[in-house]
Amino acid sequence: MRCRPRLPTLPGSGWPIRPATLAQALAPAREFQLAIARWGFLLAVVFAVVSWVFAGRTVRRLDSVGAAASRIRNGDILAVIPQPRGTAEIDRMCGAVSELVEQLRPKDPPPPNTPGQPPSDTVRPQGSDPRRVIW
Repeated sequence: MRCRPRLPTLPGSGWPIRPATLAQALAPAREFQLAIARWGFLLAVVFAVVSWVFAGRTVRRLDSVGAAASRIRNGDILAVIPQPRGTAEIDRMCGAVSELVEQLRPKDPPPPNTPGQPPSDTVRPQGSDPRRVIW
């Protein structure tokens, strides 16, 4: 858009003729102002939609990590923390939570119970013979 007013000119001289009203004189400036407002509104909507999409992706990743952390809090220490791809902060947080969960998990599984033997987690008094079972 041009900012120069479109005024009629005198024939032969090229001198502009003054408009009859102030509204006619300011019409080009008003058109330019409306064009700027339209572009501003359009760009604001586009940026809002793009921001909404990126925020939704980030929240979805954090929700999956939060759901796994809730399962762990409820006692499921075998729950796997997802490793979503994304920003460095989310990757770092998932790695730290995964390491924490790995430290909580037992390193060796308990030995299976054999028939005639008390369960392996039974506490025996000191000095008692583990082979002697009193039923």
